[in-house]
Amino acid sequence: MKPIALTGLALAAILAAGGAGYWAGHRGLAVGWRGWLGIEGSLAANEPVGTGPVIYYQDPDRKPVYSAQPRQTVDGRPFTAVHASQDVSFEVKPPSEERTAQADPKRVLYYRNPMGLPDTSPVPKKDSMGMDYLPVYEGEGNEDGVIKLSPGRIQRSGVRSEPVRRQSIVQTIHVPGVVQLDERRVSVVTIRADAFVQEVAPITTGDRVTRGTRLARIYSPEISTAGAQFITELNAAARGVPEGGARQRLENLGVPPEVIAEIERSRKVPLTINWSAPRDGIVLERSVSDGMKMTAGGSLFRLADISTIWVLADVPERQLAAVGIGAVAGHLQHMGYGDPFWRFVAGHAPLELTAIVIAGGAGLQLGLRLIAPGRKRRIDALVEGGVIGARLCLGVAFMLLLAAFVEAFWSSIAAVPAWGKFTVSGVLWALVFGWLWRGGHGGGDAH
Repeated sequence: MKPIALTGLALAAILAAGGAGYWAGHRGLAVGWRGWLGIEGSLAANEPVGTGPVIYYQDPDRKPVYSAQPRQTVDGRPFTAVHASQDVSFEVKPPSEERTAQADPKRVLYYRNPMGLPDTSPVPKKDSMGMDYLPVYEGEGNEDGVIKLSPGRIQRSGVRSEPVRRQSIVQTIHVPGVVQLDERRVSVVTIRADAFVQEVAPITTGDRVTRGTRLARIYSPEISTAGAQFITELNAAARGVPEGGARQRLENLGVPPEVIAEIERSRKVPLTINWSAPRDGIVLERSVSDGMKMTAGGSLFRLADISTIWVLADVPERQLAAVGIGAVAGHLQHMGYGDPFWRFVAGHAPLELTAIVIAGGAGLQLGLRLIAPGRKRRIDALVEGGVIGARLCLGVAFMLLLAAFVEAFWSSIAAVPAWGKFTVSGVLWALVFGWLWRGGHGGGDAH
């Protein structure tokens, strides 16, 4: 009997609780399970008080249900107002002064400009753009002029941090350019008589050759006839008959000197003649093949010496400042071409560099008279400075003319060794300094 009674009492209690909940829900008396357990009150007490305007309303149970206007849940509870300071943000925002004062008991020394400008204030203030000045607390390092960025902003800007180390900052400039050959170092290998190409050496376009390298083996009836006549004249000369013009004819036909010497020594005319390269360089063009017939004046090969070339680089105006003085010399030295470069510039450098410095001094004469005329009128001082500058420019023109002759007829000679070029350069430096010292030492017109 007792089990039946207990079961009935339990069913009655459940029915009574359900009826009471239905009645309370319809009359707005429901507080939810958070209210019965006391959780909602404790959560609300721990949440910071929002500041700023209300931007939206959220479900009181933190469900992903939002509303732009105040509203209630199905059971009659009002949505929670979300202020601007409580909105979800990925930016690291500075805490308010109240929270900072509670979390950090350090004393505020002053307030600094948020943009890093050298402007401080003993009291909170705003700058011209409405941004709050940032507090600087006791114990913090001196960070004047330092701007701090949040991690999110740094990531979006693409800034990459690296450890600080001492190194040279080098800026590489990539510009278009055109490489041109020095026309004074291009040679065309030709033949001055009709001939047949017996064999061409295994040389093609792009190969490097040296002076005297065999390019082709040719047979020319005209050269053979001239060689036979040369032998006849040699034999006649042994009997006292004057030598004729056979040797000169072979030279006019372009026969190499070593071939003429071999004919004179052996008293025999070779059936074919080796045609050799007249200079060092690379093969730009090959115009012959085995078995070809060449007419007089025909081109066999075209050679170019690339020890000196021209590079015409199109540097934008905004990058001209990055091309520093001496950049070309440093680059050539680094690439292993320093020896020919210094041998080239050593000859005319004493005259050209000194002329450039004197030309700058002529311009400074005018500037000096303009800003410091002394006891003279400014116009008279400028006229005097102009006369002095004109005299200096006449000397500069003379020095540049001499430098041009030295560069054209001495600096461009690649066969002169380095010691010869530097010796002449030293002599020219001594002559220039002696001329300047004698011309401006102790004279009444010295300036």
